[in-house]
Order: sequence, then structure tokens, then C-alpha cells
Amino acid sequence: MSLNNILRFGCFQVNVYIGIARPGLAGCVRRHFRQHAGSSGPSRPIHTRHTRRPRLALVTGNKKMHYSTSLFTTATESERVPFVMKPEFDFHKLFHEDNVVYLKESILKRKLRVDLNKIMYLWERVKDVEENMNFLQTRRESLKEEGKNFNRQKSASQEVKMQFRTEGKRIRENLKKATALYNSLSQELYLSVLQLPNILHPETPSEEEVKVIEVHGSKADTMPIKHVPYGIENGLLSINHDIVNPGMCYLHGKAAWLQMALLWWMSNALMDRGFMRFSSPDMYKPVALEAVCVDVTDPEQVFSVLTSESNLYLTGVSSAVFSGYYMMSVIENADLPQRSFSVGTHYDASKESQSFLGLPTIMQRSQIEISCLCHASSESDSVFHQTTDMLLDLYSQLPVQLRLVEVGTKDLLPSMYRKQAIQLLLPSTQEYYEVACVYNCTDYISRRLKIRYPADPTQRAAQSRKRVHAHTIHGTAVNVPVLLAVLLETCQTEDQNLAIPTVLTDFLPKIFSS
Repeated sequence: MSLNNILRFGCFQVNVYIGIARPGLAGCVRRHFRQHAGSSGPSRPIHTRHTRRPRLALVTGNKKMHYSTSLFTTATESERVPFVMKPEFDFHKLFHEDNVVYLKESILKRKLRVDLNKIMYLWERVKDVEENMNFLQTRRESLKEEGKNFNRQKSASQEVKMQFRTEGKRIRENLKKATALYNSLSQELYLSVLQLPNILHPETPSEEEVKVIEVHGSKADTMPIKHVPYGIENGLLSINHDIVNPGMCYLHGKAAWLQMALLWWMSNALMDRGFMRFSSPDMYKPVALEAVCVDVTDPEQVFSVLTSESNLYLTGVSSAVFSGYYMMSVIENADLPQRSFSVGTHYDASKESQSFLGLPTIMQRSQIEISCLCHASSESDSVFHQTTDMLLDLYSQLPVQLRLVEVGTKDLLPSMYRKQAIQLLLPSTQEYYEVACVYNCTDYISRRLKIRYPADPTQRAAQSRKRVHAHTIHGTAVNVPVLLAVLLETCQTEDQNLAIPTVLTDFLPKIFSS
């Protein structure tokens, strides 16, 4: 059903605000520069941590890489929290000689100053202490059995009994010390492994490089008016309002409707292709962001919101939507691959500005985020390419020049195995801006948040005991301000009107689409 059949009112002015100070948030959002603690899909209740916990930091390359114990519950804390968080790492696979080669390459290309050799030495120490514990436990059980047999003998002497007791006490004390050492080393090992990045796909370029895979569309014959002066002159855009952030703007009339049409267009396309829609919160606890390697202590990465209970983090629609929802879930095999999307506002702290630099650079934007959970092995590669091809086909329907690129390591979070992006050419600047992207995180996130499915396809999730960690594909289906800026320039007519693309007309009132 088109929007024209739903809306039963005449033409009137619509204002959409794209600023940070919304009712209910004004005066609450602020940055904290101090360190602080931090379809049918199966869902599990998420228990809340009420304790403030210390934050650790490691220096990595030119960056400071923070990681929090919200992803790992220490032994001393396990009795005080509602549930225990412990990533399910496969250390034998992680530190296998073949995988170590890929890890070293990833650390080097991402320019992370992580001492992998030290972490591997720590793993060897943990194994040695565990072996010693097993030996002591075995010796303790053996001594206990020998003592029972000796006590059955009528000629058992008190001196030998004392020897058994002394030896048993010595073993218990050594086992206690070994257990304490094991817990200490294990905690250090888990916290150290949390700083390791995902391995990289062989096609991933280094640093800021991008590898162009495909190019679609052609350049415009004439240079259009820049979208900012065009929008202001035609009453589509309004900036420089005293009560809002100077880097933000208002949209009016056709521009506001076009923003809504783009969201409806992409939403309908995703639902037609089997994606399930989410309506998600805007604020999250640190565990959801740290699982995808967002540093919640860095004011350039995320906004912090102080509540009466604790600090929450304002991200809006992002990969945190799905990591928070699926955390500690076991998903039915029949439900995989499971495709989802969420529509809303995304808040990008890295783009906060004291002046309006254009729609592509605003820090608060309408956006659609997508997620796919799938089986391990080759299925994640298949889903990755299917999702990329789907988005490429959709954007090829618009009168824009675009390219598909493989993104370099500088723009990859440590959780990402690879990332491909669709970039649109903004005619007035002849620069490319990212409008959509897809990235494969393999089992990096699912191991941290325990997102699994039954290893035996014949078993139901509740019955299964052996489980496999799902692979996760994330991405952005549409960055609306980028697409809107490009359309405001490429769709200009000779009389400075705006020619709406045909694929969008069903989602606009007739007065605008005619």
C-alpha cells in the first residue's frame, strides 16, 4: 500500500529536526572525560549489573585501547552479580600456529601495539598450572583411597596415620595455592585476550586504502548547486538556530518527506527480502558496545548519558542493538540465517562540530542498521556477499554515481574481519561518502556474548548441550543524510525544482511526487 492511501490529509508543512537536543534528552547528554565503570528470534532475559567496576587500559599503537571487565566477571565478583560473564574463547584454536600467523598480521596491519607473545606465554603458564592442579587433585584422591585401605588394617600404626594426614594437608595447601594462582592467571589471560583483534580477510587493504570493486552510474553533465545553499534557498534546509548544536539542521517540506520516503523505501525492500524489523532502544549498557569493540571511555566514540542509577551510552541504531538483544541466546538451527533490521537515529560522537558542514557530516542521522546471524564456516561468506549484492542492486535504482569498495584497516573496528562499503559521489565536491556498508565479524562477537546454536541440527535449542557460536554480519542499509545530500544535488532540474526518483514516488504524498 502506498503512502498516498494511508495519509488522508492535504498538503502542509512538515518539520523534521536532526539535532542532539530532543525533548527528554536536552540537558542530559554530556560527555564524560573521566574513566568510569562501566520471524521469531529466541530471547533471554538480560540481567542488569548494579555494581561499579574498575576499568583497565592498555596502550596500543597510536591509540589507547580500553577494555572493561563488563565482558568478564572476576572470581571475586562472581558472588555479587546477578549472572557471570565469561567469554567462550577456544584457546587451543586461537593460539594454534596457523592462527597465530593471521593474528600477528592483523595486529601489524591495524597498528595495534599488542604483545601477542606475552599473551601466548601467559596461556602456557595457565596450562602448566592447570596440569599441576590436575596432578595434585589426582594425588589427593589417590592418597585418600590409600588412607582408607590402611585404616582397614588392624596393625595400622599411629605414626603412619600421621604421615597420611601430613601429606594430605600438604597437598591441600598446595592445591589451594595452585587454584589461587590459576584464577589469577586465568583472569589476566581473559582480559589480555579481550584486547586481541579479529583476523583479517586476505582482500582487506592496509590503512586508509580502499580497493574499488565496482563502479555504477555516470557523472552529471552539469555541476549542480551545492545541497546546502540549494536547500536553504528553496526552503528545504534551515541552519544556525541558537538552541541547537551548530553542526545540526532542520529539514522542511519536501526534504523532510524525502527523508521519510528513503526510510520507507529501504524498510520495504528489506522486509520483502526476509528481514525482520526491530524497534530498539537508543541507550545501552557498556557490555553491548564493548562486545563490538567500541571504547565507551572515549568521548570521540560515544556519548555518555548520566542516569540516576549509572551511565548509559547513546548510540541509537547500531550493531549494539543486535548484540544486546541476542546476548546469551541459543538460536534454533531452523531460524538461521536470521536477518533483522532496525530503523531510527544514530548518534556519532566523532562527528560533533561547531559549524554546519553539510548533511553527510552531521552527528545525528536517520539510519537503518542490519544484522544477520548465520551458521559458522562458509555460510557467513555467502550471507556477506548476498547482503552486499542486495544493497548494490537497490542503490543502482537511483540516479546516483556509486562505487563498491573493500575498506582498509584504518576504518575497521577490531571486531571486523572485513568490510565492504557502498559510496556515493557528491557532485558538488566530487568526493565519495559512505551511504551503506556490510561487515563480517565471524564469531568474534558471539564468543564474547555467548550467541550460539545447537551443534546437532536435529536437536532443539533447549535440548542441546553442545553448541556452536554463530557468525554475525552487521552493516548499515542506508545513511539517510548522505543519500539525501546526493539526491538534492543530482535530482535538481533546470528550474531548480527537485525531480523525485521513480522508486520513491510511492512513499510520498501525491503533491510532492507529481
